[in-house]
Amino acid sequence: MEPRSANLALRFFAYFIDSVFIFLFISLPIYLITKSEEGLLLIQIITSLYVMVLPVFWNGYLIGKRLMGIRVVKTNGQKVTIGTMVIRYIGGSFLYLISFGILLIISIFMVILRQDNRAFHDLLAGTIVINRT
Repeated sequence: MEPRSANLALRFFAYFIDSVFIFLFISLPIYLITKSEEGLLLIQIITSLYVMVLPVFWNGYLIGKRLMGIRVVKTNGQKVTIGTMVIRYIGGSFLYLISFGILLIISIFMVILRQDNRAFHDLLAGTIVINRT
């Protein structure tokens, strides 16, 4: 049986859970300790590492994805690599930034309308978010 791709609701709630986790356990403590511009840079670095490295070592999961029963894999079903996640996160973020968020909005519609529920950053990195298998 082929795994099903994760829909927008599952992806959104996973993102929301990860955002709350990042705020409570990364951003807030670092901000309260440093209260400086360097602290903001440290927050960005740790958050980026969380998003890019954890799925490589945790079979495509972040905490939110794990709780929602979804994970990121390559389109061929293999586990993601550091390179894949760097392209997915940094490449996707760059595209969304230079388009002033327009591609992010289009990506949301892509996840809703495409049969495979893939967004721009998934197409760029050759990934798909699937229901747990």
